[in-house]
Amino acid sequence: MNIDLARFCILLSEVQEDEFLDESGLSPYLMEHLFYPYMKGKNIPLDSLDYDAFELEDLDRLFDYLGDLETVYSKLQDKAEKIWKGSPIACRSRAFC
Repeated sequence: MNIDLARFCILLSEVQEDEFLDESGLSPYLMEHLFYPYMKGKNIPLDSLDYDAFELEDLDRLFDYLGDLETVYSKLQDKAEKIWKGSPIACRSRAFC
């Protein structure tokens, strides 16, 4: 696979940062006390959670979100591997002088 680096850079600059998974429907409590610490590699003692601060459906939504994150990560990893294995295309015209 050949990679046109100029085109690749243009496409990257056009990507909207807010086009990611939506966290708005997730429990703020679970995000702050469970998800973010977990993503930072911290241990979360289950007895430290306030079980009255969220409902079972909140956990279901969080698990669905984690599944979606895993899918995005997997796709990004595949794309990164393809880019890593690719060869840049030489410029059609001289890029100096």
